[in-house]
Amino acid sequence: MIAALAGLTLLAGCGSEPEAPPEPAPVETVEPAPAPPAPPALPPANVAEAAPVEEIAPDEQVLADAEATGMTARVERDATPAEDADQTVTE
Repeated sequence: MIAALAGLTLLAGCGSEPEAPPEPAPVETVEPAPAPPAPPALPPANVAEAAPVEEIAPDEQVLADAEATGMTARVERDATPAEDADQTVTE
């Protein structure tokens, strides 16, 4: 009986005419809002007003500071990286 009921339900769902396709939905076109105007360009910064560049401390000062803080520096500041690799640390 369940099989007969399932068969009748299946046949009832089938029609002789194919189902009509759904109507296409209208497409809304949204116009983009105009971009806000660009802010005015800032005048260039006055170079004379820039913070003064701090002078580099001489090697003796750097080494003294390193000894005082417990961070010992053993590489010369003016040495190129290739020269640094050749130096060894001795205590």
